[in-house]
Amino acid sequence: MKKNFIFSAASNALKLFSGIILFFIYARVFNPSEFGELTYAIVIATVIGLFVDFGYTLYLPKEATKKNNDITKLVSNALIVKVILSLLSFSALFIGHELEIIVGDLALLLPFCFSTILVSFGNTFLLPYRSLNRFHIETKYLMVQHISLSVMAILVMIVQAEVMLIAYIYMLARLLFFICAFLNFRKEFNFRWSYQRGITKEIQRVAPYAVHAVIATLMIQIDTLILANYVESDQIGVYQAGMRLVMASSLAISIFYDVLIPKFSSTINGEPNKFIQLVQRYNQIVIFIGALCSVILYFFSELIILLLYGNSMIELNSYIALFSIFIFLRFFGVTYNTLLTCSGNQKKRALYLAITLLFIVLLESWLIPLYKINGALISLILGHCLLYTLTMNLTKKEFGTFFLLKRSKI
Repeated sequence: MKKNFIFSAASNALKLFSGIILFFIYARVFNPSEFGELTYAIVIATVIGLFVDFGYTLYLPKEATKKNNDITKLVSNALIVKVILSLLSFSALFIGHELEIIVGDLALLLPFCFSTILVSFGNTFLLPYRSLNRFHIETKYLMVQHISLSVMAILVMIVQAEVMLIAYIYMLARLLFFICAFLNFRKEFNFRWSYQRGITKEIQRVAPYAVHAVIATLMIQIDTLILANYVESDQIGVYQAGMRLVMASSLAISIFYDVLIPKFSSTINGEPNKFIQLVQRYNQIVIFIGALCSVILYFFSELIILLLYGNSMIELNSYIALFSIFIFLRFFGVTYNTLLTCSGNQKKRALYLAITLLFIVLLESWLIPLYKINGALISLILGHCLLYTLTMNLTKKEFGTFFLLKRSKI
């Protein structure tokens, strides 16, 4: 268990640099308007990447833990589904851009979107290793991606800082990651891709996980898509600078998700009191870390902003209290989200997420035109409060406890 945490932490440390720290550098190199264009393109790409991923980040490790499941068959099915979804995604991108639902330069959007799809395909070959307790394999190939991306991006910014060149760097680094992950999986499992029957049933099985993954991402990305219609690129840059702080703190959340999903899945049917004690312990740790991150950000906000972004993003300090609350709420929901996934309540969780997303969209449609960035953040906070009210009540019904306080018996 400790080794898994270490390897997961190593993987997320690499994500921290290429996914977060690089953005701090981008904010210093590019002006607020260019930074806004860059981050908007990455938001669009993230949404498309999550749609193509189709929830397999949760589904594959969970299913691969079952003894009778053939890992190569699971991977083959996932690849077929992702090819179909990739074609649909690019079609939707072109249509959305033509109808001006999606704004921005299509030449900038395409390489970013293609790069996120490559990541999704590469991860397909690595996710089963989590169920085999071989987290070091995933860490090794993530290192290839993140180090190559970081080195090339920094060189480009030194030689000729252009947003379009950054887009091509992302595509190149992630193509390398995909090739390396594929070759390793093919060698170790003697993998030969073949068409598998029952793809329709496969989609039906994974759909609840996909709905969760897409909706969960839209919940923290839809605000940028709506906000882009009411503010200029420099304001998008300020808002995304704040969201990068959220993403940085959420890397700790990813560590818990990566390890706790297989851990809870393998122990949930064991001795009830021991399972409850295990979940309570991790829940208290996660909540404490979330509170600590939020408090540090709030009280040292100006120093943090100046160190990370410089004077160009000092306006972000006006919104830091709301960002701090939002960060804590994301930590607070980790254990409850994991429990619902592992206890077979993914369909209900997906329903709750859909309800929350609709609630957020309605709020943002009302508040963003009036209050701009503040409206977006207030909508996110109220939406997450609704979500965790629903998930905590379901957890109480399923397990007889909120996993907050110690209890000696069920």
